Amino acid sequence: MLEEEKEWNTYLINQIFLPFEAQLHIPIPRFDQVDCFYWKKARDGEFRVKLAYHKLRVQTRSQSEISKREQSEEQTWKDVWRIRTPPRAVNFLWRLLHKSLLKKKNLNKRGINFSPLCPRCWEDTESKEHISRECWFARKFWFVSPFILRSETGIEIFPDVKEWVKEMMENIQSEKRGLFCTLLQQLWRAKNSLVFEEKSAPTEEEVQKSCMCFDEFWKAQMIEKIKRPIEKPQISVNQKWKCPPTNIMKINVDAVVPHDINGGVGVVIRDEMGIIMALATKEIPYLLEAHEAEAYAAFWD
Repeated sequence: MLEEEKEWNTYLINQIFLPFEAQLHIPIPRFDQVDCFYWKKARDGEFRVKLAYHKLRVQTRSQSEISKREQSEEQTWKDVWRIRTPPRAVNFLWRLLHKSLLKKKNLNKRGINFSPLCPRCWEDTESKEHISRECWFARKFWFVSPFILRSETGIEIFPDVKEWVKEMMENIQSEKRGLFCTLLQQLWRAKNSLVFEEKSAPTEEEVQKSCMCFDEFWKAQMIEKIKRPIEKPQISVNQKWKCPPTNIMKINVDAVVPHDINGGVGVVIRDEMGIIMALATKEIPYLLEAHEAEAYAAFWD
């Protein structure tokens, strides 16, 4: 260091160190003073154990909250993809929560010059919150829907649509989450129909379309379940029934599960000699699977 000029000896440093080491980043004080330690976490630069403990507590709490938030976020996406509803509706919900839907508000920010107002009310900016719940059409839509949502009971409590959807998913039954998802998609489709086709249907009709779409999906799922082939257990041809040990009863159960009519279960109890001590049969609903029917027979009183 050049004492008089208060500068680094650049020539000497470059002779000793390699170029990537000779950075010369440390500033040199303009006045002579004694070096001292300074803790930037304190206003006066003095280290205190109590203050350090407090800073660590705050940092730990903040990291814990971030971790919980990330776990909650991950669980939210898992819950979204588990919703039993038409795939298009689930895909729409994912795009809505990921802010990947094209809206006038976003297009206007990108420099596309046109009115960012909602094409239905022409009062507020077209955003995901406005389309999903704030527009007069959305308010009426949710009120006449099976959920009968009023603006003061959930639509305006959460400012962000993501928090609102998450709250709705946590408070409605699992089988109704698919309907909620389908209704959300129908709101968006109704807006697109107005913009691109100049068609506007009443809110009651739009709600009815959503309910019909969801019902058709569920009926298709039930038919697929009924038509699913029954897996027959692999039984060896040489396998024979054996008597139980002495003083032991042996219980055998079996089930018949047709695709279109009610099935039945049977139970037979034999002693160590193979003599039938008791038997019974019972009719069961045909919607049960084979393994479910046999389990039912085993626990049947």
